[in-house]
Amino acid sequence: MINGAIDRTMSAYNSIHNRTSDLNSDAREKLTDYLAALLEFGECDQTRLEVMGLVYLIDLDEADARPNGPRRFH
Repeated sequence: MINGAIDRTMSAYNSIHNRTSDLNSDAREKLTDYLAALLEFGECDQTRLEVMGLVYLIDLDEADARPNGPRRFH
């Protein structure tokens, strides 16, 4: 289940942002850790995982512009 959620989240994210493969690889690694944590805490709805993962990745991008860093789990 997690691999499908990661693939779909990355696909949606890549359609929004044009990133280098190095940045994409880093985002995928962080996303994998984040979704694994959500699964560990009991989230098992794949659609919710995908949406939460996309929000997480967008938040990481916005954190670069925010002086106090990210709002969510990092």
